[in-house]
Amino acid sequence: MDRRLGDALAIAANAQAIPLIARYAILLIARYAILLIARYAALLIARYAALLIARYAILLIARYAALVCVSAEGAALTGIAVCCSICFNERRIAS
Repeated sequence: MDRRLGDALAIAANAQAIPLIARYAILLIARYAILLIARYAALLIARYAALLIARYAILLIARYAALVCVSAEGAALTGIAVCCSICFNERRIAS
């Protein structure tokens, strides 16, 4: 009788341990999955933000260079001589 009781207790202990191990395994897998998803999401957000910043920076630089090219004084002050010399040479040829 004692042996059967011991076997029953061992089976019950193993049956309780299996869900506990499964629970920890599921939590561990979920944790790594969440970290992996968060890492890729952060990379995508950073890449998109970098593209937006680069696009607006290029537009601002181009707009500023176009404004500077309008006047010879502005070209001499800022040192954007190549762009301005092209702009002014085209104006001379056109006039």
